[in-house]
Order: sequence, then C-alpha cells, then structure tokens
Amino acid sequence: MELIIFGFAGLVTLVIYGGLLLLPAVVAFYIGRLFGPRYLRWLFAGLAIGVPVAWAFAGYDAFREGCASLPKQEFISHPENRPESIRINSKHVDAEDLIERGVFRQVEEDFSERIVRRYAAGERKYPQSPIPVVRDSVPVGQARSAYLVTESEQRLARWWNPPLFIVALTVSERDSGRELATATDLVFGGGILGEYLQIFWGDQDFDRLSCGYASPDIDAWRPTLSSRPRFAQYREADAAFVSRAVEPSLEK
Repeated sequence: MELIIFGFAGLVTLVIYGGLLLLPAVVAFYIGRLFGPRYLRWLFAGLAIGVPVAWAFAGYDAFREGCASLPKQEFISHPENRPESIRINSKHVDAEDLIERGVFRQVEEDFSERIVRRYAAGERKYPQSPIPVVRDSVPVGQARSAYLVTESEQRLARWWNPPLFIVALTVSERDSGRELATATDLVFGGGILGEYLQIFWGDQDFDRLSCGYASPDIDAWRPTLSSRPRFAQYREADAAFVSRAVEPSLEK
C-alpha cells in the first residue's frame, strides 16, 4: 500500500512540475504566433525550454568543477587543553551523536534566545553498551562551553546565476571569536531547481547535491534517511572534524 501511495504521489509531482516546465513554452508559442512567421512560435517555445535547461546543466558543470578545487578542511589554531564540553549552534550537527560516539562528555545546544539544551554522558549499564545521553535545559547564562560550532551558508553568485553555495562549519572560541577550524561543503540546488532534482534523482533528499569534507563524491546534501550511506558519512565527518578542531597543539 505504501508503494502505491508514494508511487502515486511521485507521479502527481512529475505531472505538476512537468506542466510547469512546459507552461512557458506554451505561452512563448502563442506569443510567437502574434509575430506572424511560423518559425518564430517554435523558436520562442524552444528557447523557453532550452534556456532554463542549459542554465541548469551549466550550473551543474560549474558545480562539478568546483568540487575538484574546493578546500575541504582548514585547521587554523588549537586550544591549550581539550575541552570536555562544546556548544552547538548548527541545525545539522547532532549533539546526541557526539555524546554517543564519546567525542565529548557534554554538549550544549542553542534551543532559544533564553534556553540552552544540555546533553551529558550518563553511566553505561554494561561496558559494551552504548553511552546513554542525559538531557537537561538551563538558562543561557549557565552555559559552560568555551567553544562553539556554528554553520554558515553563502551563495557564490547573484540570484540569476546557478544556485551554488558554500556551507561551512566553524569551530571557534565562544568569548573571543577566535576561529580554530573550518569544514566546507559545496552545495548545488534548492528552490525550484531542487524540485526538479528530486524528480530526476527520485527522492526528496536530493533537493540539494553536495561535495566536500564529508566526501569528495557528489551525492545528496545532509540526507534525512538514515539508511543512506551519505547520512553516516556526515555523522562520522562531523564528529571527526569537531574532535580534531579542539585537539590541543603538540607544540607547547
């Protein structure tokens, strides 16, 4: 039954966005009729389809070229001592996963302007059992973490250019703002183009494509389905990057 429902929903989506793609061509065809010569109506219709398609393919080609030259990670400085806690201000870095992997004993996450959600490692019931996560909420003023993980997104060109973005995770000192490390993804898609990418790739996770520090290969950016290999790649890459960023310098 689920296969029928999702299959029907995918067919309806294909019809809707296929119609949206053809609509400008139909309008252009009738505009061409107003100018008299028969070839103009087909020329306008062809341009209405061909220009957006060429724009999308040119954007994807630029995206592939950018993947080859993108700096994946940069480690700028190191703390004097490794912290047991870190604060997360990113909707994609999973605080509980950092605890469960044993990267930190405590992770604080911005919940609102006044509240910080705190995750702490509990005691294992058995030596081989997963690390349990204890959750709590405290006022912002009681946050203890000296280091902060933030996420930023920057479009590489103006809105009429192909949608290429740099998405960066940055680890920094919370009080001074001094950056310790940056991890970068190059992202392509989103918006109307993302809707067509989902149809082409056959899944909602392909609204945006990426390459970067999690993997040099092109695949879905930050997929939500845990069964996808890329989902695990991002979890592992996030944990490894943040852990390395707060490693003390060997030169003391």
